[in-house]
Amino acid sequence: MPFCPGVAALTEPLSPAIEKLSLAFSPVVPDWVVMVLSGVLALVLVFYSRRVARTVRAARSLALTALRLVFFLGLLAVVLRPAMVLSRMRAVQGTLVVAVDRSASMALRASAADPSGSGERPQARADWVRRWVSDSVFRAQLSAYRVRFVAFGSEAVEIPELAPDVLEPGEETTRLSDALDLIGTWSQTENVTGVLLFTDGVDRSGLRERLERDDRPLALERAPVPVTAIGFPRPSRVRDLSIEDVEAQEFAFVRTGIRVKARLKARGLDLDAVPVTLRREGEVYSAQSAALDRSGEAEVVFELQPAEVGEAVYSVSVPVYEGEAASENNERAFVLRVLRDKTRILLISGRPSWELRFFRELIKRHPHYDLVNFNILRTPSDVFAVPERELSLIPFPSEELFSKDIKDFDLLVLLDFTPQALPTFPPYISAAGLQKIRERVSDAGLGLLIVGGEQTFSGAVLHGSPLYDLLPVEVPMLSRGFDPGPFSPAITPTGASHFILSAEGAEAPDWSSLPPLLGSATIGPLREGAMALLAHPVLKAGGQAVPVVALWEKGKGRVMLTSTDTFWRWGFPPPEKTDAVAAYHQFWYRAIRWLTQDPQTRRIAVSFDRKGPHRFTAAVRVSDRSYRPARGAQVEIVVDDLHGHRVTEPASETGEGTYEASLSLPAAEVYRVSARAHRGEVELGETETVFTDASSRAELRDHLPDQTLLDQLARRTGGRFVDITTTLPADLRWPPTEAYVQEGSQHLPVWNTVYSLLAMVVAAAAEWTLRRRWGLM
Repeated sequence: MPFCPGVAALTEPLSPAIEKLSLAFSPVVPDWVVMVLSGVLALVLVFYSRRVARTVRAARSLALTALRLVFFLGLLAVVLRPAMVLSRMRAVQGTLVVAVDRSASMALRASAADPSGSGERPQARADWVRRWVSDSVFRAQLSAYRVRFVAFGSEAVEIPELAPDVLEPGEETTRLSDALDLIGTWSQTENVTGVLLFTDGVDRSGLRERLERDDRPLALERAPVPVTAIGFPRPSRVRDLSIEDVEAQEFAFVRTGIRVKARLKARGLDLDAVPVTLRREGEVYSAQSAALDRSGEAEVVFELQPAEVGEAVYSVSVPVYEGEAASENNERAFVLRVLRDKTRILLISGRPSWELRFFRELIKRHPHYDLVNFNILRTPSDVFAVPERELSLIPFPSEELFSKDIKDFDLLVLLDFTPQALPTFPPYISAAGLQKIRERVSDAGLGLLIVGGEQTFSGAVLHGSPLYDLLPVEVPMLSRGFDPGPFSPAITPTGASHFILSAEGAEAPDWSSLPPLLGSATIGPLREGAMALLAHPVLKAGGQAVPVVALWEKGKGRVMLTSTDTFWRWGFPPPEKTDAVAAYHQFWYRAIRWLTQDPQTRRIAVSFDRKGPHRFTAAVRVSDRSYRPARGAQVEIVVDDLHGHRVTEPASETGEGTYEASLSLPAAEVYRVSARAHRGEVELGETETVFTDASSRAELRDHLPDQTLLDQLARRTGGRFVDITTTLPADLRWPPTEAYVQEGSQHLPVWNTVYSLLAMVVAAAAEWTLRRRWGLM
């Protein structure tokens, strides 16, 4: 139920009509001409009076000056055209404006006793306003007025009534001037008899400067309209501990140390030192004790070394002491986005090849790729006539590489390499190492690229291996076929729209015109959930074309497989294929970006648009596995804050692959958002991100009530300041309930009457006659 329902305007008069007589002018020339003429006539009259006074007695001089004055006034009357205006005035019901502040500072506690004597004490400033506007005496008084309601914070808007949700504080700033200007425009056309302004005076719109400058008067002062400012006194002793600022980088590199600096301010607290805590995702990361100086300020520096790539929420907090004016400023949160300084790639090649040479040069050319390469130059089946200790080639460091070093890489590339050359010899990678690779792909997001060649796929070796479950295709158990013939792979419908092969501007290569590849392993068919981007034009496996490039998402990681290791031919083209080099670079660079989960390869993207205090619109873009817009999907958005509050909202489809949801979130600085999309039983994917909303933070830095500003505003407009914590609604001095409006008027010209003209003629004739008789002519 609303606190104060609006009251309809009364059209009938409240009291009998009265008549008012006034003088009006309608000059025939501009105002400046009237001023010049008046000055000239005044000077002439002064000189005339002095000259006459030197030649005749005082009485005669006064009579002549008076007659000359009457004549001059007649001339001015001809120019000014004065008229008597008889106005008929009628009293009507006045408009009372009730303006309520709903900025974030109104949620802070007000330290004062309860004037009602009930023993209850509202904890927030907004609670005092709610108590006032819900009081029966207050509501009864409103019925005598035509009432208009205004809510203001970041902007001033008219509202139909003072409903509880409208009074909820949370706006990011207080623009008191906007509210006064809005009311001022109403006062130009309506009979606004007064304003009741509920606010703490924490203004961010420069109202104090406007009140101090005469060249920028308030719109209200032109009416004028008295403002009754109902606010809070500034406490004589403030108890508050706040984190004034946190300086932290927005981005950091993994395993690279950064510094986080926090500034503290204590007011009215007898403290020598304060414990300060740095948390990561709610868990304590570091803690220090900050020594306060004489002014109650301190600075704390934390050393931070992020260990994982991604977005992490950190917060700096201090304890909340008893009696603090605000506890909301005892914690500051920030988001740190941790990036790779370089994408680390581990390349293992089963033998030297042209593909190895071209791929190595490709990786080394990119400034953000860091390559570690191992080449198998001798196999267990190789026979040497010298002892092994005398060979310069080192053994493959399999155990160390896959037991602990694998966690430092973002992409593992196996180029024409099989973990075990022949079943009769020990494997290059142990079963524990293969299991470690599988875990890193599925659980940690490691990218896996398998570039096929003549010795890559052996069903007898792969079956039963932990790697086999990662492959997006089936590999026959007893077959190790390899077709050496040249071929030009065909782009599948999925490949045409996929990120790796999709067109990238006007210079995108024509894949069908590239040099043919040489040889392909006979693998396949695709496993359920896998996709083929390129397919062999002739070879079949399981009734399907042999996939030349196949991929899928496995757990948190991504896996890509090729049936050939001759893509180097796209980077070594004949003269007529000038775009082949660009095709080779685009193919592998975009494949690496997809495998390492570059942000641009996400199939679900979420963006936010702020609509008001803690109100947002979430826009979600959803693509299917082939990066085509996903239509008819069910999208759900889940938002969590640092304090365990969760909001879940479904998104509605607004276009091709675009979805939107309106969110009303609890007040917080940082939100963690996850968006999940599915179409029936098919999962389209899920993404997670973090966004911040520190918009109301400025309101909490300088949050003390400003009684001085409100008192100055009230006095400038003919109103007064009222302490809401010590005054009851019944004690309020209300503005007049009536305002007079003009019903009609009658103009009675006085400059063009016979009497006015006769007065001018008589005055001129009398002056001429007297001057002649007294010997002045």
